[in-house]
Amino acid sequence: MTACSRPVVKGLVGITFLEFLRAQLVGEWYPAGTGSRKTLWSVAPGIGLELGL
Repeated sequence: MTACSRPVVKGLVGITFLEFLRAQLVGEWYPAGTGSRKTLWSVAPGIGLELGL
């Protein structure tokens, strides 16, 4: 089994600049659970564009 077949805890912190530019930091944690799986985690930066529709 892979990390995609188990629960994930995800957190996001973001800030918006000039009403349309967004910077964010996303963290993911995959708990070990049962069996021989390892606990996995990642942190990734991101940028985005806010569109008001």
